[in-house]
Amino acid sequence: MVGDPAPEFDVETPEGSMRFPQYSAGCWCIIFAHPANFTSAWEMFSAFLAVKERWLNERNTKVVGVS
Repeated sequence: MVGDPAPEFDVETPEGSMRFPQYSAGCWCIIFAHPANFTSAWEMFSAFLAVKERWLNERNTKVVGVS
């Protein structure tokens, strides 16, 4: 549910390992999850977030995409 704490998890990314929630300590975090890559929904939302990256950074917000 929106506003509930996310579970702790570790994941390997192209930029190295990431441990959550330590990754987002002290900031807001948007977790976008979709069951499959390269669907129109995934591409549209990830492109939107890429365009808004600077805006999100200015608001102390990180984005995590999980598929």
